Amino acid sequence: MIAVAAIDIASRSAATDTMTTEKNELAKIQLDAGYQSRFLDELKRLGGHCLPIAPQSKSGGKGKITFGLNLVGAHGSHGLDYILSEGETRIAALAAFLADTTGSNQLAPLHF
Repeated sequence: MIAVAAIDIASRSAATDTMTTEKNELAKIQLDAGYQSRFLDELKRLGGHCLPIAPQSKSGGKGKITFGLNLVGAHGSHGLDYILSEGETRIAALAAFLADTTGSNQLAPLHF
């Protein structure tokens, strides 16, 4: 009887939906925090530390996370393109690209 209960517990913990939930939680904690930190560092290095933007993660399911940029403290429905200048938008895009690239732990030469 005890062995059957142990097998039942092990079976539930190994179910794909349980594993996907755990993977999503781990991805949210590790990937989200790391990316946000790298993005803010890159933004500061590019001179955009005063821009009112922050990355926001969006779950793609099955442990996948994508990121978008949001205006901090914004009210209304205007997007980044409406609020930021072209140069500010480019700084934000470059910071997002560099944060993504540096997070892969792979050598990625860049030429400007």
